[in-house]
Amino acid sequence: MAIEFRTGFLGFNKDDVLNYVHLKDSELKELSSELGAKIKELEERLEVLKKEHLSDIETIEKLNRDNAELNIKLAEYDSKSAEIDAMSAKIGKLYLVSRSTAKTVVDGAQASAQIVDAQTDKSLQNIESTQASLKELAEEILSASQGFVSRIGEFNRTLEDAKSKVDENKSNSMSVSEEFAELYAKL
Repeated sequence: MAIEFRTGFLGFNKDDVLNYVHLKDSELKELSSELGAKIKELEERLEVLKKEHLSDIETIEKLNRDNAELNIKLAEYDSKSAEIDAMSAKIGKLYLVSRSTAKTVVDGAQASAQIVDAQTDKSLQNIESTQASLKELAEEILSASQGFVSRIGEFNRTLEDAKSKVDENKSNSMSVSEEFAELYAKL
């Protein structure tokens, strides 16, 4: 914006110049105030960014430490992996030997099973024979016990009859004793 001053005695009009200076002064003060506020805002933002930057630096340092630890663990795992591969090869060899041994054991077990089956069949025949003998013995015992029970029943009935007769005789004896006592008392 081009400013034009009126001319006056000995140069420019003093009021125009002073008005211009006051106008520029208030514009500069306003601009200075705005810039001061902007500077303050930027300084606050800078502090926040510094804190964030420090936090980021700490995070980066922690991540670097973690990365170093992970690299050490990775080296350990690589070493363990090599050991596991070697052990896997040994296990494979052991598996083949075990498989061969297992086949031998299974063949032996099958032969033993055939022998056991033959012995089992023989034992079953003996058991069946023993069962038949026990069945006959049980029938004989049952028959004998039925006869015994029958005889005991007869004996028990005989004892009941004898008891009844003794009770009857006792009762008759008491009656006779009473009659005798009455007769004796009358004499």
